[in-house]
Amino acid sequence: CKHCGKRMSERRSLDLHLQYAHGNRERVHRCSICSKGFFRASCLKQHYNIHVTEDQKTVPCLECGKTFPDDVELRKHMRLTHLNVYVKICDICGISIKGRDALERHQAEHAGVPRKLIKCDLCDAALTTKYGLARHMKTMHTEEYQTPQVCPMCSKVSPSLQAHRNHIKYMHSLQRKHVCKLCDKAFKRLTDFKEHMATHTGEALYTCSFCPQTFKSNANMYSHRKKKHAKEWAEQCALKKSLAVPLKQPVVTD
Repeated sequence: CKHCGKRMSERRSLDLHLQYAHGNRERVHRCSICSKGFFRASCLKQHYNIHVTEDQKTVPCLECGKTFPDDVELRKHMRLTHLNVYVKICDICGISIKGRDALERHQAEHAGVPRKLIKCDLCDAALTTKYGLARHMKTMHTEEYQTPQVCPMCSKVSPSLQAHRNHIKYMHSLQRKHVCKLCDKAFKRLTDFKEHMATHTGEALYTCSFCPQTFKSNANMYSHRKKKHAKEWAEQCALKKSLAVPLKQPVVTD
C-alpha cells in the first residue's frame, strides 16, 4: 500500500484495503456498547465478541479448555493455537512465528529496526501491537478480570481470572512437552524452557529497567530490582496499585 506500507497477498486484498482504510467511506456500522465504527456489518459482528463476558462463552476448546462465544471464534483459536496453520519460519534464525505480521516484526528486529511501542494510558506498560494493548487493558484494568479466583482442585486463590487460568493450565493440565536436547530436562512452559536453555548458552534474556544489568531468568531480575533499586521499585509498585481495579471477594470456579 502506497499510503501505509502494508503488504497484501493479492491485488483484490489491496483494493479492499485502500477502499476501507484510506477511502472516504463513512463507518456507518457502530457498536451499541462502545460506539466504535466499522465499514462492514461483518466486522461489527466480529467486534461484539470483545464485549462478551466470561459466563457467556459457552463453546469450549477440547484441547486446552478455553471457552469462546461461538464456533467461529473456536475455529480461529484452533487454527492459530493448536493446528499451526499460520506458523511462519524466520529464514534468518529458524524460529517459528505465528502470523505474517508477527514474522515481519521479528525480522525487523534482525535488521536493527526499533520496535514501535504503544503505551497504556493507565500504567507504564508498553505493547508492540494494538491487539496486545487491548488484551492488556482487558486483563489488567477491568473489574471482571481482577476478581480473585479459587481453584476447585487445590483451593489456591489467584489474584485475577488470567492468573487463575494460568494456574489451571500449568499446574493441572499441561504435560512437560518442552524437552531440553542437552540434558533431557522437560518443562511445561516455554518461558521456563527458554530460561533453562540460557543456562547452557549463557544468553541474557532480560535487562533491568533501572540499570543495564542483564539476567538469564525473570526471577533473578525481579529479585535484583527489588533489592538494588528499592526506591524505584516501591514507586513503580505504588503506581500500579493506585491504577489497579479494587479486588472483590474470591470466586470459586467449577
